[in-house]
Amino acid sequence: MELEVACGFFYWLLLPLSLLSACLFRYTAFSLVYLLFLLLLPWFWGPNERSIQSHTGRLIQALLAISIIFVCAHIAFQTCLYVVPEFDAILGYNCSTWEILSRHIGVIRLDLDDIPNSARYVAPDLGIFLLSTITLALCNKLKVKKTVKGSGTEELLVQVAPLLRML
Repeated sequence: MELEVACGFFYWLLLPLSLLSACLFRYTAFSLVYLLFLLLLPWFWGPNERSIQSHTGRLIQALLAISIIFVCAHIAFQTCLYVVPEFDAILGYNCSTWEILSRHIGVIRLDLDDIPNSARYVAPDLGIFLLSTITLALCNKLKVKKTVKGSGTEELLVQVAPLLRML
């Protein structure tokens, strides 16, 4: 019972609030993807042993995969900026076309002098990654718990009962 409540708490409260905050604190293409996930959440069943094996589980897995891709994009972009000085020069500063395009996509040059603004751009992706990982882990534990709890005979009787009624 506690596990179902924890799964519901993460799926119905923390995950939507973190997706909403990711959309509100920055306006990028990454945020539009998170907005799409936020709009999709109410259309799926809450996490239980059956829904986690179908579409709800796939939605959480897709959110985890997207957040991993976004975090890796931040890491790769910052690595390229600091390792390849020519890329930093091509990107330009503030008003160049490439700088504006990269900001609209969602990756920016992090300024170590302005830590709060840098955290505002990176923290939503890390938060979504952590929350989707925890949610998926809890829901998978729910799936394992339910399959271990029931023996095979009840499931077999449930499947065979409609066939026996037809005879």
